[in-house]
Amino acid sequence: MASISFKDTDGDSIVFLLDGCYIDYYVNGRMKVSNLTSLHADGLTLHLDGTSAGSWASCRRTTLPAGQETNVRSVVALFKATQARSIFGFADSD
Repeated sequence: MASISFKDTDGDSIVFLLDGCYIDYYVNGRMKVSNLTSLHADGLTLHLDGTSAGSWASCRRTTLPAGQETNVRSVVALFKATQARSIFGFADSD
């Protein structure tokens, strides 16, 4: 499984984990949002939504520290790749 991890500006450990055809969002080892349906970057802040993995809202955001632009681009690229697979109706399960 592909994953991208980093510490955000609050000091939380963030992981975006590719799970089959979907991306799940973890904070400090706990899944917060599964099956992301939207994700976009505004500078170093990632805004995301999907299915809540608990009693909290599914709409979340996380801000990366300065110098982490590569991680922002990587998360966005991973999300776009999952969307492309969804649009074209196939997924590589390997």
